Amino acid sequence: MKTRSICLFCLYLLFATTPLTLCAKEAADATEDPVVIERQKIVRALQQQTQAGNIKAQTDLGIAHLFGKVAELNYELALHFLSASAEKNDPIAQTALGHMYSLGLGVKQNSATSIAWYEKAANQGHPIAQSKLGFLYKQGKGVTQDYDKALKWLRKAADHGDVYAQANLGLMYEKGLGTPQDYAEAARWYLIAAEQNHSNAQQQLASLYEKGLGVEKDYKKAYMWYSISAVWEDQALMTDDPRVRLSTLMKQQEIDAATEMATEYWMKHYKVADETQDLH
Repeated sequence: MKTRSICLFCLYLLFATTPLTLCAKEAADATEDPVVIERQKIVRALQQQTQAGNIKAQTDLGIAHLFGKVAELNYELALHFLSASAEKNDPIAQTALGHMYSLGLGVKQNSATSIAWYEKAANQGHPIAQSKLGFLYKQGKGVTQDYDKALKWLRKAADHGDVYAQANLGLMYEKGLGTPQDYAEAARWYLIAAEQNHSNAQQQLASLYEKGLGVEKDYKKAYMWYSISAVWEDQALMTDDPRVRLSTLMKQQEIDAATEMATEYWMKHYKVADETQDLH
């Protein structure tokens, strides 16, 4: 993604934890809230740039209204600004429109229209659109299921660093969907996604280590990845937790070591979720 005059997505990371809607009791204080003031400045700047013909600012303004984290949640305004940018061939706006039509956000749900916008953005190399197309073809959702097309788009997106595509690609290799089953290749893609904190990829990678598929069987690494995934999913240790099963096959010393490995990994790799992934 190219650098913009205003990095709206970066600002999401700063302000996403503060709700936009304030009750009447808090309204008086809102005008002095530095976060609210900063948001207002951002929106005004985007509006001014949009009026001056800046397509990127127009897209950012549309996305701000789509997710309601910087500007007022308003699907009508989101559709207005994003449609204008999409018609100017902006791939982010096209992806956002695909998202809106896919979920029926402010528009009537329409899979064909959604896919058409995703295709326009994907053909320009936008990784989220490519990832979404790959997933839809894999699932046969809104389109005829086609593993060849799924692999095509997922590989493109995965090579561009899209973590969802990387995890889905791992699953296709693990299950042999449209490609010969290849556990080693599945483990490779799962690891790439797992190291970017994709919880499902972490679980799948743990499973491969537990079973010794595509990697050398290693209960400690399996326990570690299950533990890391559980943190992201905010899961307590339940009876159906795979770590309970694994613990019967491990010594306490190995469990302690695996837990320490998970803690060290978590401390080293923790990062705030990337809000650009909202379009997934």
